[in-house]
Amino acid sequence: MPKLIHKNKSVEIATGKELFPYFDEIDIAYGCHSGNCGKCIVEVKSGIESLNERQDAEEAFGLGDNERLLCQCVMGDLDVEVSQE
Repeated sequence: MPKLIHKNKSVEIATGKELFPYFDEIDIAYGCHSGNCGKCIVEVKSGIESLNERQDAEEAFGLGDNERLLCQCVMGDLDVEVSQE
């Protein structure tokens, strides 16, 4: 099963599952879960090709190529490593 990795923590997430239910397990800051607040913006260090396409809610934030609103992401079949300031 693919893993979501942040700092020195990881959690296995089945392909096709939303990522936000696992934020507390790997210390990802979040707020609204709907793409409005921007608290869960992360830099994707590896595995971005495994995530779903960027969603409309993400476009308003002017994110860089390797940045995503993690609450809008669905797990693919590869490990995904992220960092968050």
